[in-house]
Amino acid sequence: MMGMKTYKFRDGVNAVVYREMKNKREFLIMHRIKNWIGWEFPKGGSEPEETHKEALIRELGEECGIPEGSIISIQPTNTSLEFDYPKEMQKRTHYRGASYENFLVQINALAELVLERTAKPEHDAIKWVSCDAASRYLADPKLMKILAASIRLLSRTPHTTKPK
Repeated sequence: MMGMKTYKFRDGVNAVVYREMKNKREFLIMHRIKNWIGWEFPKGGSEPEETHKEALIRELGEECGIPEGSIISIQPTNTSLEFDYPKEMQKRTHYRGASYENFLVQINALAELVLERTAKPEHDAIKWVSCDAASRYLADPKLMKILAASIRLLSRTPHTTKPK
């Protein structure tokens, strides 16, 4: 089709971050305010020449203030998150949408979180919630599937509370 511009998907990572505190697991969610409003997991695009693991560590630091030393484990969930950008964003970014590899990330229960501080923030709130509460906050069915895949992976993973 002449005149039609085809855009590719932006490569990136999505993190289901959890901690174990007093024998219970809590999940990290962030309230997004840029481009749409709602609760989500930390995520972001990969830079050129950056591995998914490197992108994941960078994004967790940028969006949540999680230092690499607070990360206990990173496990791929063997799932992905793919979505289309709104048309005006496609024109501005030259991407059709994003395709993110999903990871399950355990962090030190005592790690301090710091919401990104920029002139145009992506998020205005960050919180720890139970699995049940996460499923109430996450309105996107794709995010619910990612949470379910992470829960299945966790059911095969023993509790490993070990503050650094």
